[in-house]
Amino acid sequence: MRRIIPIIAVVVLTITPWKSLAQQQANDYSSMQGFVLQSSTTAQVRRSGWTEFTHLSLGAGLQDGDLLDPKGDSIVVICADLSKQVVTSISPVPCPKDRAIITQNQMALAGWQRGPVPDPTIPYLISPRKTLITSSTPMILWNPVDEADSYQVIVRGEGVEWSITIEAADTHGLMYPQDAPHLQADVPYTVEIVAMAQGSILSSSANEEAPDTSFYVIATDQLAQIQPLLDKVHSQITSQSIANLIDAQVYIQNGLYADALEVLLNTQVSTVTTSDFLVSPIPQLVLGNIYMSTGVQLEAEGAYGSALKLAQDADDLESEALALTGLARLTSNTDRRDKLAAQAVEAWNELGAAAQSEATAKEFN
Repeated sequence: MRRIIPIIAVVVLTITPWKSLAQQQANDYSSMQGFVLQSSTTAQVRRSGWTEFTHLSLGAGLQDGDLLDPKGDSIVVICADLSKQVVTSISPVPCPKDRAIITQNQMALAGWQRGPVPDPTIPYLISPRKTLITSSTPMILWNPVDEADSYQVIVRGEGVEWSITIEAADTHGLMYPQDAPHLQADVPYTVEIVAMAQGSILSSSANEEAPDTSFYVIATDQLAQIQPLLDKVHSQITSQSIANLIDAQVYIQNGLYADALEVLLNTQVSTVTTSDFLVSPIPQLVLGNIYMSTGVQLEAEGAYGSALKLAQDADDLESEALALTGLARLTSNTDRRDKLAAQAVEAWNELGAAAQSEATAKEFN
């Protein structure tokens, strides 16, 4: 059977440029008691209100009322207070109920808006966009253009007009350098990417039909509220890939989508990444949510598509339903949207998850 859902460690902040988004997000999350650090191919979970079990994958969030069945193996859980528990027989979540630093996105995705699909022939900005960032030297990513042999990257904001030309056709990312003009906290900045071919302009990210894609550096005092939790996570969890996954979810909860994206992408190519991490649908579901929230729809579709395949391979109905829901939200084709939504409803029904089934059916009419 199957199971999963992207979780998120909570630090409640008041961040002016993203206050309304953070409030919407808080309304879409419910308290988690724990987070699965280690599972097996046989481990299962049945959530409160369900009639059937499903596969329990690495990265799953656990709520009060969930029933765990390790099926002869063991399940390692990190609780909301960051203590570890080992489950060796069928039991409820073995975590205290009086702490809630971990939350989990149930169905709704705050802040996203369906818009025009980005034109793949322009170097549209992937990151940082519509986000807070923790560092004044962020990673900048853009869509590569087939015929381009170089790119000009331009960062603009109050007191900043910085640019660099990348003379490499296969490069579509860079770190904003430390010797570039310093980026100030709470100031909106934009990035423009210009694709070039033999010195002539092919296209620009400014041609993308998208609302404001500005990014902001988080204030030092606000970052100081997040950092202790991140430090404690890494001190308690020996698996670097799992610690990074929690980091990403802490960042998302606080509107730091660019940092979440960076840590997940770096984990995917890292030599410390475990095989369990690579076959779990959760990282791809989290990536899909990041891309959707920041309006990068082609990348979101790719991530949800990968999550769907991984969920199907793992016989994970919950992740399958979530991936199908994400894909349905992205498409503007009504027939495809109806088909994807119907498949998601079918997956929830197979789990006996009446509340999720009804919510999905209602969302897509």
